[in-house]
Amino acid sequence: MFTAGELAKKLGISARTVRFYDEKGILCPVNYSETGYRIYDESSVEKLQKILMLRFLDFSLEQIGNMIEAGNLDVRESLREQEKKKETRPDLYRTIQKLLKDNGIFSCSLIGKQHNRELHQLVKSLYPNVKIPSESFDISLETAEEELRQFFPKVTWWEQDNNLLVPDAELVYDYVASYSKETADILQKDKANFLKHVEAKKNPDGLFYIHKSTGVVVCRKECD
Repeated sequence: MFTAGELAKKLGISARTVRFYDEKGILCPVNYSETGYRIYDESSVEKLQKILMLRFLDFSLEQIGNMIEAGNLDVRESLREQEKKKETRPDLYRTIQKLLKDNGIFSCSLIGKQHNRELHQLVKSLYPNVKIPSESFDISLETAEEELRQFFPKVTWWEQDNNLLVPDAELVYDYVASYSKETADILQKDKANFLKHVEAKKNPDGLFYIHKSTGVVVCRKECD
């Protein structure tokens, strides 16, 4: 069992984020202590991992909440749904362009092509057939400018400095297992070997480095 703080520390986020997800109804505690603290269990850990993954993939809290209500937090299926929406992006850009006032700003968060590269290289070296969730994305931090400039003449983007240094190999294992049920099954049968390779990739300080290529694209509507 974990308190909100312990759960947050286990997954490298803030306790405030855990409490926020509770307030939004997407990560409710399994119980409360006698003193009123939120209590979570191992199933909460798995659920939070999937929520964090979906947030990285730019799903809204409303979308995640609907998926939880429907009993479907499968990351691969969620990606398929996102893929279906790609043909509507030009229409979305046109709508946003019309809604913006002169010099109004539209911004979005995206991941880059090198996102999680060390982790993906390790996974592919061990399990070549495992599908990386972001492999199906057709827009990235590096390519967004070319696409968006068709609708917004002024486009800028920058990458945020939020790389990870992970001390616990189990956290890396849990994150990769959240890719899909198929990936989880593969890892479960080879857990000791996977953990051994993660440990071998740690730096002299005992930390596994992961490059988090995430950033923001900002579009400005020019005056007519």
